[in-house]
Amino acid sequence: MQEMLFTGRGGEGLVLASQILADTFARARFFVQSFPEFKAERRGAPTRRSCAGTPSPSAAARVPAWRIARDNGILSPEGRPLGNLAVLGAAMKLLLPDGLELLEQAIVARTGAAAAANVSAARAGYAHCTRQHVLVGDAPVVHVSEPALRQTAVLFPVSTTDSLHNLTGAWALEHPVLVEACSACALCALFCPEGVITRAGGVMALDERYCKGYGICVAVCPVAGAIRMEEVPA
Repeated sequence: MQEMLFTGRGGEGLVLASQILADTFARARFFVQSFPEFKAERRGAPTRRSCAGTPSPSAAARVPAWRIARDNGILSPEGRPLGNLAVLGAAMKLLLPDGLELLEQAIVARTGAAAAANVSAARAGYAHCTRQHVLVGDAPVVHVSEPALRQTAVLFPVSTTDSLHNLTGAWALEHPVLVEACSACALCALFCPEGVITRAGGVMALDERYCKGYGICVAVCPVAGAIRMEEVPA
């Protein structure tokens, strides 16, 4: 048995992606399971989804999922591109090259009226998936045993005193950028769920160390173009 692991943030469609992938491989006569693991059930929190029973690729690959989702209008309620279907298209190219039609059938069965855009994104992900070439000098992949993993440093540490050492901004896929059109009305600071936007001396400031990139500030800003979201470099 092989296992495929989806990791990301709440609200990015990981659960749906895992379900669609499991559905696809079931249609290809594989025995599959799909199950989630949540840290905190809110948008932006780390999420993990496992899909067991599928073949696994032997090489790394990349796909411009964010751009494909944007071009196909697959957006979150806040207007953020959701690249899950593009990633599934790429997974088909790596795992089951002849299974794109089965993936499309699974997408149609699970996304209803949004099927056309999602199928288009999956096809684009399949077409634009690029295998990563191994270069001389690349560090080899080291497989660590489960007991050894438990002894490593915690990725998201917790504290009983304060959480300032938890730089949750690393979770973000995008960060807001303030531009000259900003009038410093501070409405965005009132709505920011993380309290990372402040006003001092008539100027707005943003602490990216704790910004999870929800994009609420953009949605509530009364000045057109005063704040925009930019993708965080990988």
